[in-house]
Amino acid sequence: MNVALVFFGLARVMPSTVASIYQNVVEPLRADGHAIQGFAAMNLVEAIWNPRSGEFGVKLNSGPSLDLPCDVFAYRKQKSDLIEPYLTFAKARKDMYEDDFKSVSNILYQLVSLRAAWSLLEASGKTFDRYVFLRPDLRWLNPLVPAELFPVMDEKSAAIPAWHGYGGFNDRIAVCGHIAAKAYGERVDLVEEYTRKAPLHPERLVAYALSKVEGEICNLPIRGVRVRSETEERRENFEKSVLDLRARPEPFAFHRREGVTFPARAMAVP
Repeated sequence: MNVALVFFGLARVMPSTVASIYQNVVEPLRADGHAIQGFAAMNLVEAIWNPRSGEFGVKLNSGPSLDLPCDVFAYRKQKSDLIEPYLTFAKARKDMYEDDFKSVSNILYQLVSLRAAWSLLEASGKTFDRYVFLRPDLRWLNPLVPAELFPVMDEKSAAIPAWHGYGGFNDRIAVCGHIAAKAYGERVDLVEEYTRKAPLHPERLVAYALSKVEGEICNLPIRGVRVRSETEERRENFEKSVLDLRARPEPFAFHRREGVTFPARAMAVP
């Protein structure tokens, strides 16, 4: 199969995260005989100020991000005008993080980066059999197993980790068919629509975007830890907000208040 790797987020990549991407994503794909092409659109900042993640003036070393397995790579300075229209919509609702929309702004910066990476891919004029979206500021702990995952997926399928769902779906990595990939990559375009009725929530926005194309979800059994500096990693609670995601794609429903549900399971109960 032809596989696109789509990288997005901050250009904060450390050597350890690049090594884990090759070991746990690239090498398993190549070993299984898949052809890979990479696209990256990274936000560039000199230092991070993020009270929610406990980062105050953390300097970034963006150089190693050039070692990512990418054929098309774009850096863009992270400026407020990139998110201004989306932030206006978000500010019409409650600030879920209660930090004067600083966390919401960081979520939007990530989403516009993702949208830019997807636009780079579309500009290539190519379509792929599978799309792997991932943030390169995580060190991935175990490998993808494409031989088990790819055959059960179709155009509307998305494989997503079961951890950190918070009523939606994990927003750090996903493997998608083409229809699901387009919804995943363009979901910042739904911010105005989503925030008409609910505060901006990153994991729930993933679920909302995939629900609009009647996407089907299955489990992506991979784990990753966030790398915050040359010497610091964030501990992850992989049991927190765990969804019961199955090995084969299944339909789901999304409600802004209740979150993700699986109606077919309820119907199957005698």
